[in-house]
Amino acid sequence: MCMKPAKIAIPLLTPMTGMFPIIIFYIVNCFFSYYTALLAALIAYVLYSVIKIIGLKHELPYTFLVSAIAFTILIILSTIRPFDVLYPENVSIVLELILVLSFFIFTIIQEYFRVKILKKNSVAQEFRLLKFDSDSHVIKIAFAITLFHLLIVLTYLLFPDNYHTPALDLIIYHVILLLFIALHFTYEFIHWHLLKNQIMNEEWLPVVNDAGVVHGKIAMSISNTFEDKYLHPVIRIVLIHKGLLFLAARKFSANESLLLDYPFERHLRFNETLDEGVKEMFIENGVTTDLPYRFIFRYVYKNNKTHRLIYLYACNISDDKLPNDLHLGEGKWWTSKQIEENLKTGLFSTYFEKEYELLNTTVLMADRLMRNVK
Repeated sequence: MCMKPAKIAIPLLTPMTGMFPIIIFYIVNCFFSYYTALLAALIAYVLYSVIKIIGLKHELPYTFLVSAIAFTILIILSTIRPFDVLYPENVSIVLELILVLSFFIFTIIQEYFRVKILKKNSVAQEFRLLKFDSDSHVIKIAFAITLFHLLIVLTYLLFPDNYHTPALDLIIYHVILLLFIALHFTYEFIHWHLLKNQIMNEEWLPVVNDAGVVHGKIAMSISNTFEDKYLHPVIRIVLIHKGLLFLAARKFSANESLLLDYPFERHLRFNETLDEGVKEMFIENGVTTDLPYRFIFRYVYKNNKTHRLIYLYACNISDDKLPNDLHLGEGKWWTSKQIEENLKTGLFSTYFEKEYELLNTTVLMADRLMRNVK
């Protein structure tokens, strides 16, 4: 089985770009008229939509949608009395008030959208979830910044009129806000750049069906958050020496105690063949010589915590001291009698107990017959 790589559809730009039309409005309104700023923002909204949807073929970020809703409310209010008396001198403050309310509403209902994304049974949902969480992150910071600036403005308004000057008005109403926006954008650009690097360096797992046919891939860290949602291939190898099985104590989750199982287990990575996966597992555990191995059987393992397509391999070795030279943890060789006396006692992993009966009647039986013949 070979997993062919697919293009990773990672958004090129931070979700902060969804706030660009609003930022353009603030900048233009600071130096030109309200109507010029309005026109510039409308053009920015149209161009952004065209580039994002048609050019880059990406979904519009929630940051863009929330800012567009706020901007639409601003335009509607500017045509309704008595709100129109606030324009154009105080339009930036009015827009900030609308944005604060919009950001606040989004933070309240965001879990609804997140649950909808999680319910979608699609391997592409990891990117939707990543984008949504990134958008939420930007909106929460923008909410805090806007609210803080409004508090500064409110404090400034409490000062007597003789303290108010055109220069100070410009600083309080515009310069401070633009400075906050510049710092926020810089932070988000660095944060998104680091996040993209993390995604590109992520280990990818193939998503398969019960027959092992690959129909997608997903980042390992994302898959872990979904527990049993996706089926991934896992290679397990049992070490056999003269009918004995080598078992070591392993911890399968933070909430479980140590259980005895094979020391060799590894997720098959995307774009790896099974043979490559086996050899890579040997290398990771310090095996410097070629060990003989053969495929035994495949089965689907599922519980409320995990969903795996297990490929079980057997490796017969002649030197029982080999495990001491490898990175296999504390373990020992077990006879079939010792194993059977301790089955169903909670000593072994559920994987091992599920496999042992078939293993005992195939590989171990053949091994016993071969040694009796000799």
